Amino acid sequence: NVEFVRVPVTWGPQANWHARLFFTLQVLGQLDRLHSKVFDTFHRGGNPLLGNDEESTLRIQRAWAEANGIDGAAFEREWKGFAVTTAMQRANQQLRRYPISGTPALAV
Repeated sequence: NVEFVRVPVTWGPQANWHARLFFTLQVLGQLDRLHSKVFDTFHRGGNPLLGNDEESTLRIQRAWAEANGIDGAAFEREWKGFAVTTAMQRANQQLRRYPISGTPALAV
């Protein structure tokens, strides 16, 4: 009886923006459908879905979400919203609690 919970790392601005994408897709109920597509976009497509700052990153990620069938306004609302911000805070707390120095990692 084990439950695996994916938690993205939040080691700096770029990792935070990736984590924000992860949690936004989760809040929108699209993570299971699009998680592999995000991975493929990063690693096979060579597109990290990152800009030079938070605002340009949001624009890039919103465009990607829209291209994958997500309403852009809903994506942006959740990306900036309470649920995603709270999830980010929890991820930061977990990262401090466990001495994770690389990924992937497993904590029990």
